[in-house]
Amino acid sequence: MKRCDHGYVTVEHAIGFLAVTAVIGVIVAVAQAGLTGASLCQAVREGARAASIGQGDPQAAASAAYAPGSYAVSRADGWVSVTGTAPYRGAAGWVGGVARCSVTTIDEGALP
Repeated sequence: MKRCDHGYVTVEHAIGFLAVTAVIGVIVAVAQAGLTGASLCQAVREGARAASIGQGDPQAAASAAYAPGSYAVSRADGWVSVTGTAPYRGAAGWVGGVARCSVTTIDEGALP
């Protein structure tokens, strides 16, 4: 190694560390968005089932399954739809978004 080459390894490690940290941050953000979406869709399905069979308040059933979400229920022509949205944050709370899920099922209370 020449005398003028001292310090290059330190710089290479610093740049490599930043790149690895950025990749891990992206992976964590994508995983958190996926988990939020999956939890929200499960809660919406539970709310839709409660609405379909006429059991209590479907919004309360969905909120019990996943509290951070907000839910809306609509009924029309023998169908019931439950829609939910929930915010999510990325790594260290920087980049975020909104997860959305909707389920439509038969309104069993409207059947003859």
